[in-house]
Amino acid sequence: MVDTLIAFLVTNITPFGTFKAFWSDGEKTYEDNNVFFNFVFLDAIYDFRGKYPKIKTLSDSVLKWTLKYRPKGDMWVYWVDRKIYPDFDDISLGSLVLRKCGLKPSPEVKDTIDKYRTKTCVFLFKTPYDVKNKRCDCIANINALRYLRDKSICNYLNRCWGKIDKLASYTYEYAKYFFYYFYSKALKEGLTCNFDIKDRVLSELKSDTLRGLPLILTFTSASILGIRDPSVDKAYKKISSTIMEDGGLPEYKYFYIYSPQGYNDYSFFGRTFPTIIFLEGVLHYVEGSN
Repeated sequence: MVDTLIAFLVTNITPFGTFKAFWSDGEKTYEDNNVFFNFVFLDAIYDFRGKYPKIKTLSDSVLKWTLKYRPKGDMWVYWVDRKIYPDFDDISLGSLVLRKCGLKPSPEVKDTIDKYRTKTCVFLFKTPYDVKNKRCDCIANINALRYLRDKSICNYLNRCWGKIDKLASYTYEYAKYFFYYFYSKALKEGLTCNFDIKDRVLSELKSDTLRGLPLILTFTSASILGIRDPSVDKAYKKISSTIMEDGGLPEYKYFYIYSPQGYNDYSFFGRTFPTIIFLEGVLHYVEGSN
C-alpha cells in the first residue's frame, strides 16, 4: 500500500514542485499550486524516511523544490504563483518542517507571531481585517502550538475542544476532524493541553458512520495515537477499497474561504492531499502492527 500511494504522489507533482490540486471561485477552476501540501507531506513522512527509500527520495525532492519559494523571514504564503497575505498556518507548519529537516527558521517568525496574536491565540492571516477583528482559527493554532511549544495557546484550544461538535474553521472543511488530526500530532510530539482525544477518536471510528475525508482524517489520527482496535482495521479496509486504479484516493473538498464580506466562496479540492494524509495513517498503522 505504501508503494502504491507514493507512486501516485510521484506522478502527481506539478512543474512547480507542488502536489497537483485545484480551487474554484464558483465560476472557473484553477490549479492550486501551494506549498502547504508540501509541508503536510514532509511533516507526515518525516519519521519514516530512513526505512522507505522511495519516501526518502520523494521527500528530498519536495524539500528542494519548496526551498525555492522560501520567502524573506520565512513569512510563507499558501500559493507559489499568487500574491496573498501570509497565513500563520503556513508560517507555523512551514517553520516546524524546516526545523525538523535541520534548517533554522528565521527569528522573524516568532517575533511576527508575537505581534499578530492575542494573549491566547494567533491570528489567521496578516491582514488588517484579521488583526482588527482578532480572527483566530482553532486548527491553525494547533500548528502554532506545535511550532512555538507555547502552552498559553492551550487556553484557546481548550475552548475549541469544548465546542468540538460545533467546531467551525475559517478555512478547513470538516473542522473537528482536522482538529483531531493536527492535535494527534501535537500529542505525539509531547504537547498536551490537558485534554486527550483518544477516546473521542475511537468512538468516532466505532460509530461506523464516517465516510470520505472525515474517515481518512480519523483513521490517520487513530494510527498516529497508536490506537489498536478492530474499528481501526475496519477503517483501513474501507478506505483502501476506495483506492482508484492509479493508486490515489478519490477527489475530496477539504478547504473553503469566505471573503470578510461573506461572499466569494472559494472551494479547494483534489486527490493528492487526502492521499498524503492516508499515507501517513498507513505508515503508522503498518509500523504499529510490526
